[in-house]
Amino acid sequence: MTQTRNIGAPQVGRGSLLPFGSTVADAAGVAGSFVERASAIAWERFTENQQISYKAHGEVVTEVDLICERSIAFDIHETFPSHSIISEESFLKQEDSSWSWIVDPLDGSNNYAMGLPLFGSTVTLCFNSHPIVAAISVAPGRCFTAVRNSGVESNREYYGRASSMHRPKIAALWQGYEVQHQDSTRVMVRECIEGSVSRIVENWAPVVDVDLIIRGAIDVVVGIDCSGLEIPAALLLLQESGAQMVSLESSDNRLSFIAGEPSLVEEVTQQLRASIPQFNQSLERPLATWSKTWMR
Repeated sequence: MTQTRNIGAPQVGRGSLLPFGSTVADAAGVAGSFVERASAIAWERFTENQQISYKAHGEVVTEVDLICERSIAFDIHETFPSHSIISEESFLKQEDSSWSWIVDPLDGSNNYAMGLPLFGSTVTLCFNSHPIVAAISVAPGRCFTAVRNSGVESNREYYGRASSMHRPKIAALWQGYEVQHQDSTRVMVRECIEGSVSRIVENWAPVVDVDLIIRGAIDVVVGIDCSGLEIPAALLLLQESGAQMVSLESSDNRLSFIAGEPSLVEEVTQQLRASIPQFNQSLERPLATWSKTWMR
């Protein structure tokens, strides 16, 4: 099994300096404010009629996606003008910068467009393509941030992942845009998970599931061919919350993985690798370096 924590990442800690003398800890604080502002915008406009367009694979883009993206991009550029920005609808490359932000301004756009309150905003700060800081906000007044090797914070205070020992186990299933509902691998993954948990949720908003797993409401996340811009922040927050993380399969732009409560991860991983041929080998490629796919 591949244990991914602290493998392959640069030595950047909370006190490390960014350009203009700020620290990584400072960046985590302002990253939280970036996503909280974007999340507040989304909630303020949640009941309004939305202008909607569509991208590949039926992916929805609402006007609020664009408004939230502009809000976060403005905040980043005002605070860290030398940093690059990679977002859903825009890309700002600073040639001389080792620092880049990956932005998903409204994860769960399809839910948002349908009036389902399952969405959130997320940013990831990367140094030389490695995720260093992550922040998500899925509800007004609630934000989680993580700095690599420093755990998870909520409202600038350390937040330990809540225990879920006294209830039936729940899993979340994530899948990439190109994975079809009746895809054979997806069907087999569901069948394997069902043997270990009482319920499987598919919220179509990974940041919501990350919020739930940190708060102890779900126990394990299984991802199939994931590739969204929310994934680097999701993985860093899961890792820093103490989740055990295993890479099942990866390519240049997609990742299959499992993360969560250690004993449940062990159980589900064994079932998946026994049933699905491409998951049989333990991969040496750490999740920590996977965000490089957006830096090319």
